[in-house]
Amino acid sequence: MSNLDIDFLTHEVGSLRKPNAFIKAGRNQKLTDADFDEFKGFLSLVGETEVSEELKNLFTRVGPETANDKDLHNELAKWRVWYNVKYKESSGIDLIDAGEWIRREMYQHIVDNDVVSGIKMLQHVRSFDYNFYKVGVNTSPIQYDRSKSIHVQEFKWASEVATKPLKVCVTSFNTVAEWSLKGKNNFDDLMFDFIDEVFVPETIKLLDAGVNWIQMDEPALTTHPKHVDTFVDGWNYWVDKISGHLKPDTVLGLHNCFSDYNLLWPILPDMKNLGAITLEFANRDTWKLGTDDESRVAFAEHKQVLKNLYDTGFKAKAALGVLPVHTDHETSPELIRDRLLYIQSFIDDPKLVLAAPDCGLRQRSLEVSHKVLKNMSKGAELAKKELE
Repeated sequence: MSNLDIDFLTHEVGSLRKPNAFIKAGRNQKLTDADFDEFKGFLSLVGETEVSEELKNLFTRVGPETANDKDLHNELAKWRVWYNVKYKESSGIDLIDAGEWIRREMYQHIVDNDVVSGIKMLQHVRSFDYNFYKVGVNTSPIQYDRSKSIHVQEFKWASEVATKPLKVCVTSFNTVAEWSLKGKNNFDDLMFDFIDEVFVPETIKLLDAGVNWIQMDEPALTTHPKHVDTFVDGWNYWVDKISGHLKPDTVLGLHNCFSDYNLLWPILPDMKNLGAITLEFANRDTWKLGTDDESRVAFAEHKQVLKNLYDTGFKAKAALGVLPVHTDHETSPELIRDRLLYIQSFIDDPKLVLAAPDCGLRQRSLEVSHKVLKNMSKGAELAKKELE
């Protein structure tokens, strides 16, 4: 049996809050004693007590004069990935990703780098609350430097330290096209240009590097209902183009959160090689224990359509979010257990039921995130025992 083919597999969706020491170092700001003390608090979460001499030396070198020191920032980036992996593994979850601590923002990471050209970055705009991202406009044909990669180095660094299976999170082509200003182009042409020029070669590089689980992040999916069918065409086109590099156990996952799922359910059976779905549910659920419809109201709303979907042969692993991400209120292991058991009651096969937060936990402190991820791991174990 594959180490990913288990009951109630646990994983984290993606972004976590970055330790302040890494943020300040990335901005070439001198670290203070308070920054080092705070970083030691982070280290305690992963079972360490002191900053290693190598990392301490890197931190102390940082300052305004290191803005163009690529070697220094490359070494710091590797440490960011390593500690993100250690953090997640120490929480007990089964499937690990390299995290997003070397990424500025999910959209900008794809379009604002030395690999992709054709998008001109403008000023920051607000996404929600006090969160911002730079908007980009398509000013010239999308091009991809095939001598480089956006994600492969991150995966390789994670592979050096990970003791558990790895996935890679990729901001997907529909969202990148939706969040770009089109200039004189239209959505369909821009999305397919991104698929041809960026996502096909980048995915092939990831697969050839040994990645066997790719999570395609699509927060913008369903925001324009008329584009949903176009996304399915794009997905199937992308899968056809990379099919020669897929292995029998390769998982191509779709992550979509805070969305109109009534637009999503009909398209899922039409998506080729769809191996996993990761969605938001806990945010709309109650805090009561129980496996009845009244306690699990968010899941009950879509229970019948999902039951029909799986009863007719749909086999993608389903992570219907069991952990909310917009509150510090602690989700207990027992509540995680009950949510998983309720999902399993209509999907039936516990190997198709995954435990995950609704979305990335970057709005929560690292202490809160670690605690609830540990609770999620414990909750999955409790759910397994209920099936024994």
